[in-house]
Amino acid sequence: MITKRLLTTIFTLFLCSFLNGHVTEEYKLFIKVVGLKDTTGKSIKAGIYSVDNRFPEQGSHFMEVSKSGDEESIVLNFDLPRGEYAVAIFHDLDGDGMLNTNWIGIPREPYGFSKNFHPKMSAPSFDDCSFKLTSDKTIEISLID
Repeated sequence: MITKRLLTTIFTLFLCSFLNGHVTEEYKLFIKVVGLKDTTGKSIKAGIYSVDNRFPEQGSHFMEVSKSGDEESIVLNFDLPRGEYAVAIFHDLDGDGMLNTNWIGIPREPYGFSKNFHPKMSAPSFDDCSFKLTSDKTIEISLID
């Protein structure tokens, strides 16, 4: 027959191993955005994408932040769990909340990607812009006009 003490010990060991395997470490990601030419106060929008998201599709990001772009450079910060991420960012000059493009899809507002990837003929892939977050990290993204 199982004693109450044995059941308590088994439950405690199970709970400790469960919690130990599910502790999520969080790190700070600082994104310094440089190259803002229009500082009229419109917002900078940054989307953080994990490997499970459809990078760089608007609205499918893991996390988003918006900040007034009223200086020549700004810093955005995120608290994120350990993992692999990519960043897509744009300067919303007209305040409509969307990255405006021309009829063939070329952005009409300044934009940028992590690793300062410059697309050639199409949008970048997640692998083109991804980085590992295993400690606090600062990245710099220069906007493309």
